[in-house]
Amino acid sequence: MATQVPTVIPLCRNLCASSGNCHALTAQADEPGRVQIHPEDARLAGIVQDELVWVASRRGKVISRAEISDRVNQGAVYMTYQWWIGACNELTIDSLDPVAKTPEFKYCAVRLEKIEDAAWAEHYVMESYRQMKQRLAKAAKPLS
Repeated sequence: MATQVPTVIPLCRNLCASSGNCHALTAQADEPGRVQIHPEDARLAGIVQDELVWVASRRGKVISRAEISDRVNQGAVYMTYQWWIGACNELTIDSLDPVAKTPEFKYCAVRLEKIEDAAWAEHYVMESYRQMKQRLAKAAKPLS
């Protein structure tokens, strides 16, 4: 079920996330990204802490783990974009800003969709990650 709450998403980088030296991030490497949701928006959508949800836009949808937080404004959600699974750039558009000529990769309208079958969602994430690792291994060339 999708929320009827108008929701926007700013996409941001998690400081130091591109370095493999951060133990906290390395420990979460097999996890999808997290989407921060205001408590009232989560309540209206029936979404609870740490459950997997769909974050959808007109351009696509990704699976992400819910993080209920009053750090975000009601009517908005927040995601970082460095995760392997739940790559939130799949939600955005590459239209260019008329002045700066930069793509609009950091902001878009989205809706949250509760996933009723939690076991299916957890399996989907694990299987997606397994398939991605296989594709990467196949594409990698052995060192000579």
